[in-house]
Amino acid sequence: MKEIYILGSKINDVSLTEVIAEIQKLFSENKKGYIVTPNPEICLASYIDKQLSRIIQNSFISIPDGFGLKIGARILKQKLHNITTGVDLCWEILKLAEQNNYSVLFFEGRPKIGDRVINVISQKYPYLKIKFLDPGKVDMQGNIENPDLINQINEFNPDIILVNFGAPKQEYFINKNIDGINTKLMLGIGGSLDFISGRLNRAPKNWRKLGLEWLWRLFQEPWRWKRILNAVIIFPLLCFAYKFKKHE
Repeated sequence: MKEIYILGSKINDVSLTEVIAEIQKLFSENKKGYIVTPNPEICLASYIDKQLSRIIQNSFISIPDGFGLKIGARILKQKLHNITTGVDLCWEILKLAEQNNYSVLFFEGRPKIGDRVINVISQKYPYLKIKFLDPGKVDMQGNIENPDLINQINEFNPDIILVNFGAPKQEYFINKNIDGINTKLMLGIGGSLDFISGRLNRAPKNWRKLGLEWLWRLFQEPWRWKRILNAVIIFPLLCFAYKFKKHE
């Protein structure tokens, strides 16, 4: 898979179709891996947090999630052809899971959202084996308070686990626990379940094509303005600084 690096973070320039093909290959070879979904905000965090950068580097696939990455790549004199959002990837993975009889587990600390996600997904994929668990408290380093959580996961024995803690907690959790969990694939999905459940509405397709999905989300969650500032203003400025530093 083609790789580029943005602020030191590995990004695989792969389409959604190629990602699904790689997942099928992973399962056919009976291997284990995890997928990360860096966006500009995660690239900023990993620039400072070298442990997070290593977790991204060691991932099975690092999905380019966010139009801002194309801008960052262009600033850094690279080409990024593909953008795949976490929510689009989730839907395709769920489709693949039903077709191949894979079981899916997801974490959700808000039971009402968890029930709604199960409802929505079951209507679309009625034969899919899917379950959600409330993980309890998870700290910023991905440590869990529930001592029985790993046992609960292994009792279900899921083929695929969707980790919905938000970055970087979900990446830390995956990195710390993937070896001790009976699963094939783990995926950090950020806020994708908010869209799948219908709690938030996706931006119209023309907004997405223009790279304005961040603005649409800001309208729905204005409290996110600091995070949007990081992604839209700080990220490209740091890319410029990074480029000039590399050429010194």
